[in-house]
Amino acid sequence: MYDFIPIILGAVVFGLGLFMSINPKACTKKELQQDSRALAKTKSNGSVLGACGVTMIIIGIAKIFIF
Repeated sequence: MYDFIPIILGAVVFGLGLFMSINPKACTKKELQQDSRALAKTKSNGSVLGACGVTMIIIGIAKIFIF
């Protein structure tokens, strides 16, 4: 049961990163939604967050099958 917590957490982090990458305007402050640099930074941060989520999922799966 507790082995699946890192996988679930990784999926949540990946989902948040995916949402930030696809729709950066909704994840940015209202004052900065017209600034293209702020939107690009939010999109980049979403990509990094998605990569971290995938890494967490891989580590969680490896933890179940290897250890």
